[in-house]
Amino acid sequence: EEEGFTYAPLYRVTEPPQLLETLKLEYPDRAREFQKEGVVIIEVDIDTQGHVVSARIIEEPGWGFGEAALNAVQKAEFTPAK
Repeated sequence: EEEGFTYAPLYRVTEPPQLLETLKLEYPDRAREFQKEGVVIIEVDIDTQGHVVSARIIEEPGWGFGEAALNAVQKAEFTPAK
């Protein structure tokens, strides 16, 4: 923590957080049935120990991809930013 900051935006860190393990996503049944693919953009807040504090979907294509990605990232662990 710095004066008045409870978090450090990426532009203020010298080393960004790194994902420790590949995310294990459950492919949504509906998307599989209709052979759909998509990209999900998620904003993630990580604490000083590398745990996900909060996450929210910024952009998603539907078909259940957003929920699947959010569930996976909420279980993820990172190296903390420096």
